[in-house]
This record gives sequence, structure tokens and C-alpha cells, in this order.
Amino acid sequence: MRSHRGRGARAGRGRGRAAPPTPERLSPAEELRRAASCLRSLGPESAPHVPGEAGFIPSPDGWKEHHKSLVAAARAAAAAPHAPARLFLGDSIVRRLGNGLPPYSANQRTLALGISGDTTANLLWRLRHGELPKGLRPERVVLLIGTNDFARARVHAPDAPLRAALGVCAAVRHVRHTLGPTAPLVVTLILPRGKEWPHGAAANATRRANLLVRALVDGATPSARVSWVDCGRRFEKGDRGEIDGRLMPDRTHPSAAGMREWMACLQEHERRIK
Repeated sequence: MRSHRGRGARAGRGRGRAAPPTPERLSPAEELRRAASCLRSLGPESAPHVPGEAGFIPSPDGWKEHHKSLVAAARAAAAAPHAPARLFLGDSIVRRLGNGLPPYSANQRTLALGISGDTTANLLWRLRHGELPKGLRPERVVLLIGTNDFARARVHAPDAPLRAALGVCAAVRHVRHTLGPTAPLVVTLILPRGKEWPHGAAANATRRANLLVRALVDGATPSARVSWVDCGRRFEKGDRGEIDGRLMPDRTHPSAAGMREWMACLQEHERRIK
């Protein structure tokens, strides 16, 4: 995803904001403690500060138009006679989920709200700006987000994994407050990505973020109705843990076979937690 400077900034969203704070350098134990407490209560006293969310400016290259189309799709799903069986929230992987279908498919009863290149802060902005309209009541919610938090130079920020985890936490909280307590929410841990996997800075950041996400979900209040599922091993092959090119040819996006693996992983998880 391109820089968030440009036409969006000229539209006035970034005026008068202070410079972002210097990234915190917390100990691994303190990061885990902060993550584990994030969903312990759904009250405002435990709401996380997500670095970057207040100053987020949508990318100008078709991003806002795509967001508007997702808002329209979500409204259509909310007005439909039958609620979506599943609501998917995320980035390009979720966007590709429909395989050519519109974001809302009444026949398949799915609503897939994804934009390529989105980070956790991007998703949070979208959820707060219309993609969860009044009346939307999916039976289940699936969240997959975070891999783009480590794209390009972002991976070198010392707090990148914690930022991603707190972004997931904020998205879970917003979903729960907006959609109500009924639909269970499953967080899919960030999938393997990149030619260097399982090595390299991005791989290390991904594993750390997934550890923090597990901690925040495991520490959640029962009223959050949230669980996590790790589907990453399905996309790896052999003892070395390299990405299986059949399931993820570009080492980033699942193929049709990879999508089926993800769906199978979700279905197995849903059966376990019934």
C-alpha cells in the first residue's frame, strides 16, 4: 500500500495534528502484559491507544472509492432478509475471498470486506466509518489482518508487533460494541508471507505479533466471545517451514487451493469450539 500522503492529506484530514509519538521500547514481558489486558474488559477504561489511528489518512489510489463500495455492500447485507452466515474483515486476502463475486453474496450468504494493502489501523478506520452499519447481524465474524503492518519500512519499527496486536484488539472491541454480543468472532493469526519465510525481519515480527494476539484473546472477558485460530502451518511445507507454492504462489496471497485450506481450517476450529 502506498504512503498515506497525497490527495487525502490535501483534503484536510491531516491538518493541525501533532507529530506521532516516538515508538515505545517495552520489554517482551510488558508487551505481553499489555496485550493480555486489552480485552479483559470491554469498558472504555481498557480501550487501547492504537498508534497512528487518529492521524490515519486513506491512500488516494482508489482506496476511498473501494471503501464506499464496501459500505454499500454492508448496507445491502444489513437490509437483506437473511443475515450473512459469515462476515470477513481484512485486507487483500479477504478481498480475494469472493473469487470474482461482489463483496456481498446473498447466495453464499457471505460478506467479505477487504482492501488490498490495509493495515490494522486502516481496517479500524473503515469499521468506524460505515462498514458495520446498523442492522448488520452476521452469524459469525472472521478477522484476518496484520500482515501489512510489517510491509516495507514498517517492519523495522521496534513496536511494530505490539502495534499490530493492539490494532487487532481495537478492531475486536469495535466489532463487539457495534454488532452486539451474539456473533462469535474468530481471529485468524497472520499467515506466512514472503520469499524469506520462515526467516527475516518480517517473519520474526509476524511470529511476535501472533504471540501477542494469542495473549490478548486468551485474556479476553467471556463476553467478548472471541477465539483465535492458527492456520499458518497449512501453508508451510517440509521440516524447514517454507511456504508451499501450491497454496500461496506469490508467497503472499492464497491460491484457490489455499483459500480452501483456510476455509477448512476455520470449519475445524468452529467445530472444536461449539
